[in-house]
Amino acid sequence: MVPVTGKVQVGLAAAAAVFAVGEVDSLCLGAFIAVEGFALLFFLSLAAWIAVGIWRWRREDGK
Repeated sequence: MVPVTGKVQVGLAAAAAVFAVGEVDSLCLGAFIAVEGFALLFFLSLAAWIAVGIWRWRREDGK
């Protein structure tokens, strides 16, 4: 095993900390994207539901 000096240990610990922060950041961003995706689907389905309701209402008026 290669002996590791204190400066190298500090450097490796700093690199590991940067990597860990990046992983947490990536996880939060992924969760944000997932929530935004579900919100987009919800509002698209709501808009479709309203459009169908208006279409049926106008169709009934035409009879």
